[in-house]
Amino acid sequence: MIEKIIKSQLLNMKLELKQAIDDNFKVISDRLLVAENDIRLIKSERAELKKSTVKVDNKGDLNDIISELEERNLRNSNVLVFSIPESKASELVNKIHDDIPKVTSILVPLGSFPESKKVSRIGLAKPSAVRPLKIVFENKDIVKDILRSNKNNSNRNYHFRPDLTKRQRDFNNEVRKEFKDRVAKGETDIMSRYKNNQKYCLERR
Repeated sequence: MIEKIIKSQLLNMKLELKQAIDDNFKVISDRLLVAENDIRLIKSERAELKKSTVKVDNKGDLNDIISELEERNLRNSNVLVFSIPESKASELVNKIHDDIPKVTSILVPLGSFPESKKVSRIGLAKPSAVRPLKIVFENKDIVKDILRSNKNNSNRNYHFRPDLTKRQRDFNNEVRKEFKDRVAKGETDIMSRYKNNQKYCLERR
């Protein structure tokens, strides 16, 4: 009887030890991946910085950098909503009037948010396509809260996205391509996700 108890206790200790080792291995593995991500981003930023310092004497290039930063700061207070049906009204004022209650109806399930400053559609109207809605808020914190709340949104008839500049969109496309290429080469433990309004490719599943 005592022998069985001892064997049982030893077995439990063995299982607990194995679990602890597995957990520690996963933590170390995750930390290594984070370090790999950080190194990759730092190298990328250093490369971009070198390019910028070469061009910084050129007033036009410096103005481009400043304009990009200003545009990002402005867009941080905007959020885009896709797949919201457009109004059939002929006048622009009436179209906007019809969109305002739609904005309210899609935000209510996500929580309580301050009233938007402006609502508009992006691009030229086309019968074959639904233009995204751009909602402008007072500050970027409201947008962050909306995007965070949207992660738990079960309604997939529409989806929210940050309002990115062309450079940010180009960066996202490059990372998306890198992700697809790496998956095609056999990597199965990575996924892409949004981080700080940018696509962030390397993330362990």
